[in-house]
Amino acid sequence: RESGFEIPAVVCRADKPAGRGMKAVQPPVKRFAESRGLPVFQPLKMRDPDFKAAMKKLKPDVLIVVAYGLIVPRWVLELAPAGCINVHGSLLPLLRGAAPIQRAILEGFEVTGISIMKLDKGMDTGPVFHRTEMAIHPGETASELHDRMSRLSAEVLPKVLPSIVSGELQAQAQDDSQATYADKITPEMECIDWAEPAQVVDRVVRCMSPRPGAFSLLRDRRLKILATRPLPDEPAGAGPGVILPLKQPDRKERRLAVACGQGVLELLEVQPEGKRRMSWVDFLAGYRIAGGEKLVGPC
Repeated sequence: RESGFEIPAVVCRADKPAGRGMKAVQPPVKRFAESRGLPVFQPLKMRDPDFKAAMKKLKPDVLIVVAYGLIVPRWVLELAPAGCINVHGSLLPLLRGAAPIQRAILEGFEVTGISIMKLDKGMDTGPVFHRTEMAIHPGETASELHDRMSRLSAEVLPKVLPSIVSGELQAQAQDDSQATYADKITPEMECIDWAEPAQVVDRVVRCMSPRPGAFSLLRDRRLKILATRPLPDEPAGAGPGVILPLKQPDRKERRLAVACGQGVLELLEVQPEGKRRMSWVDFLAGYRIAGGEKLVGPC
């Protein structure tokens, strides 16, 4: 409203059961919308005739689609004169698809950004109105990057939306020959392969942190690894996955570090199976880890 737009309604996914009691939990966007007195629609299927009739009755000038998670049907794409405007978490045509933020970290990008685009029937193939670059900070996790990207999107979208609706800002077609794809992160990717270089394992950890969480097996139990730091050290003959001596002869302080295929990875925060997230200091205090033990992966 501060940008001069009236929001007639919010559409979001259905409530989902969660927690031990599997009680229905409302999506955060629903709670926010209702706190502002906005009508909320939660269709199980977008072809539902009642939902379709209600949306047509609203006669929107433009629809904003962000992280909805379902295919938007043609009738929705054509409902508003200015179309469906989407904020995508990459510099399109790079990283089209479901997981652009995670894949940017996993692939070692130093720069990413947001693209404000018009949805079409393809997968992130529509023309782009505006791109904004942002650096990926050293050691940044997917969750941290997501939150920074969300704040950037909230700043940029209201500034360019009036020009989109008025027709002053025209979208430019993407160069399909430059397209890359950000496939969904799969459960098989969560288990760490210690034969990889330390820099690669660190990117896997940051890509998965805090959810779903990259993990390894220690004493036949899952150990989520949530924060790490690659070290310039060499593993000095220790095989991949071996925990190095907690105190090195040339160091005064202790550390929890693991040998990789190349280099060494320091573990900063972990979460043992069935326990809370904790620092490596608290982990060592409770689990009596000794150098020479091995983290097993791939699982």
